[in-house]
Order: sequence, then C-alpha cells, then structure tokens
Amino acid sequence: MTRTTRALPAALALAALSLLTGAGPAGAATYQSVQCSALGAAAPDAHEYAIGAFATFADFCNGEGGYLGLGVQGTASSDPPGSAAGWLFSAPPATSFVGASVVAKGKVGGGVIPELLASQPGQFTWGTPSSDTEQPFTWEGETGPHDGILVQLRCTTVPYPCPSSSDAYALARQFVFTLAESAAPKIDELGSALVESAPTDSLRGEVVVGVSASDAGSGLDVAYVETADKRLATAHYACTAIPASPGRPRLGRRLAPCPGQGGKFLTVDTADPAFHTGLNHGVRVCVADFSRQTSCQDGPDVRIDNACPDAGVGVAALANVRLKGGVGSSGKANVKKTRFGRKVKIRGRALNGAGGPVEGATICLGHHLAGDTYGGEEVNWTKTGPKGRFRFKLQRGPNQDFRVAAWQ
Repeated sequence: MTRTTRALPAALALAALSLLTGAGPAGAATYQSVQCSALGAAAPDAHEYAIGAFATFADFCNGEGGYLGLGVQGTASSDPPGSAAGWLFSAPPATSFVGASVVAKGKVGGGVIPELLASQPGQFTWGTPSSDTEQPFTWEGETGPHDGILVQLRCTTVPYPCPSSSDAYALARQFVFTLAESAAPKIDELGSALVESAPTDSLRGEVVVGVSASDAGSGLDVAYVETADKRLATAHYACTAIPASPGRPRLGRRLAPCPGQGGKFLTVDTADPAFHTGLNHGVRVCVADFSRQTSCQDGPDVRIDNACPDAGVGVAALANVRLKGGVGSSGKANVKKTRFGRKVKIRGRALNGAGGPVEGATICLGHHLAGDTYGGEEVNWTKTGPKGRFRFKLQRGPNQDFRVAAWQ
C-alpha cells in the first residue's frame, strides 16, 4: 500500500482526541486509552482478521510509508458476498467498549465498502469513511456496550461475489477508546504487623506492609495504606500510560494499561502524626485499578509506642514485676488499672535471653485515663540498675490503665 496523506490539520487532530462521554453499564467505572496517534504511536492491541476475503494489511502506526495509521486494501481477486477483512480491537476481560473516536478515510470499489463497526453483541456501524479526505468519526455509546471495535472492508454485492476490489481501502488513525470496567481489583494477600498484630502488641518505627493483588480488567495501578484522615504510603505499578494534562484525563497506551497481578511493599512510619502513642484504630490497605476502582481491607486496632527511646541491647523479658497499692485488673492482657486516689508502686527486672540482668535498659510506663481506650498515652521511663532492677511510682489521681514495656 503506497497511499499517503499530508499532515493532519490541527482542528481535525483535536476533534479526534476530544474526550468521549460514552456511559458504561450501571455500576461500571470508565477509562480511556489511545493507540496509533501522536500520543500513543503504536497499535499493540490491533489484530488482522479476514472472513472469506482477500486483502492487504499495513500497520503504519509508527509513521512508516508516510502515513500514521492502520490500513486495509482490497485485491484483484473476487470476494464472496458478506466477506470482510480489517483490523480488530478486542476489549480486555471484565471490560467493554462504550465509546470510540478515530480519524479515517477510504474508498468504495467493486462493491466493497469501508466501515467502522462496534461488534459483539450485534454490530453497529458508526462510520463509513468513503472519501480520500480524512474525517473524524465518533461513537458515544448509542448502542452497546460492545466487545470489539473494527476497521474493515466488506463485500456488499449479495448474492453475487464482489469483482476486483483493488481500489477499495480504509485507513484509520488517532484511535481514542472509552472502556467500561465491571470488576474491581482484589487483594489476594496481606502481610504486616500492622494488619496481623494483636492490640496488646506495641509497634514502633517503620513497619513494612506487603500486599499482593490482582485485577481482571484495566490492571493494577496503585497500592496504598491510609488511616481515616491521611494516606501514609503509596506504591505504583508499572502502567503504560500518558499523564493527565489540563482538560484531559490520564490515558492508557494499551487497552489494559496496567499489570493484571503483582505485589508491592509499602513502608509506614509509625512516628507519623497520624498515629499517637497508645491504641489506634487500624489502618486500611487498598489497591486501585486504572479505572480508579478500589478494594480495601481494614487492619485491627494497633498499639503504637514511639514515645519511649530504645532500650538497652539484649532485653528479652521483664521479670518479677511486682505491683503494690491500688491496683486492679482491667480485663485486658498486659494492662492493669489504678484505683482512684491510691498510690501505686511498680518494681521489676529486665533480663536478657539467658536470664541474666540487663543494666542500663530503658523501661517505659504508658498510662491513660481508664476507659479512654483510643486516647493518647502519657509515658514515663527509667533506666535499670546494676542488677537490671527498675521501679516506678504513680501518684494519686483518677482511675488509669497502665502497662510496662521494654524493647531491644
């Protein structure tokens, strides 16, 4: 195929790349992808097909041959009635086409006509590029949704064969597709102390969250960890996309721009102001696909303790912790309750893994008003003596829950 054309006029290019407004099925999210254009030069999702017809195909989407586009041309052979040949774009699983635009030209010859179709279920002809001058064509979801978009030549001389159709051709470029996606991404596996720890365990410093996910349609775009008020960490998947610009959304370079599955590791700093020392409501781990659908999983309540400095190396346990004074059970493991108006004395020892005393270890005492489970804690600390001993005194006051902790 040797036909060429001059550069596309600016107004025509803008028309071809105008944003489509095709609406997807109820509950479906939409996204857009471009191929064979100045923004997405290649057409990796275009496939040749022929149904009883003879044709010549050409992919000039990278500018070869002086034309940026996909071409199909008839041959000197006769074609049976109803036969067709052209280029097909198929919607990825869990998606469908709800809109498309293209710049195209073509010519009728020997009963063979050029067509732009939306197919499966049924067929809808949304353009017949029968002029040697390029024109924009747009389908905005008048029918459908559909599973395929076609640029083709078709023999129309029913019931007789089409004679030589070497003059017939179709050339198309500047494809902009709008797709609707019905399936949200799925979190397959999570791994982290932030989502596995019991509320009595204390976390501090940076905590890694591992997430494995999958998406059947547009693909995984981003994974993130958040609280009710703030996003704490974000990890992006490798998508083939064009960044958004004023007046234009982000565009995919493939019909499924992002990977269908994969894992990410996100680092959350528990010293972030979104946390406080004490019991916090759990974080939420989420994944989003290219169509901006999300799936999230909530973690359990988590206890953060960044107020205490690092303890001495080798602290493995607290032993012989004795409580004296107005002390009662709070009903929670590792947590005790002081009684109103009573003094409390706390004594104990810090031991290493071999059972020996640890001198100079930092021992922390966290306490908050009884019943204020998610409130921030006040923290006191002390150092252990030569035999690993420590002691605290709590003055008279309101009822309080308290706990003693140490870290290596």
